[in-house]
Amino acid sequence: MRKLSAMSVLLIVSAFLPRLYCQKVVTTIDIDGKYLRITDDVIKKSAEKVVEVAEVRSNLSEGEVKDLAERLRLFERTETNPHLTFKGGDISFWHRQKMREDDLTLEFQARRAILEAADKQGFVIRDQGVLSWAAQQVMGDIQAEKIRLKKASKAKK
Repeated sequence: MRKLSAMSVLLIVSAFLPRLYCQKVVTTIDIDGKYLRITDDVIKKSAEKVVEVAEVRSNLSEGEVKDLAERLRLFERTETNPHLTFKGGDISFWHRQKMREDDLTLEFQARRAILEAADKQGFVIRDQGVLSWAAQQVMGDIQAEKIRLKKASKAKK
């Protein structure tokens, strides 16, 4: 019987590992000395939601801001961070910011991405300020993926 070297075993095993379970960490966010890992699948899913915004509208009504927050599930309580669920005052705040729809979608989706990653990792986020800061850390990655997705879509046409 022939013995396989450790390298041979590693090569054989890695060739058969399902790619679905291999998630690349894109961003690691240090929050109060603990690390929240944001994977490529979270970034891609977020970018897909941002790409869905076809129009670049400004002067959204308070109702439209609320609809966007509902569509991105910011009113849903998360298991780990239920204290970060959107409330009526949050909608008023975001309405007063007078952001364009695409920018607001990016902001809201980044928050959703952080909340989902935190839930998967059992990571408690202290408050809205920390959530906002963490969302800012992934917005560039989401924006870059959005551009990549748009280019890929145009190339298919």
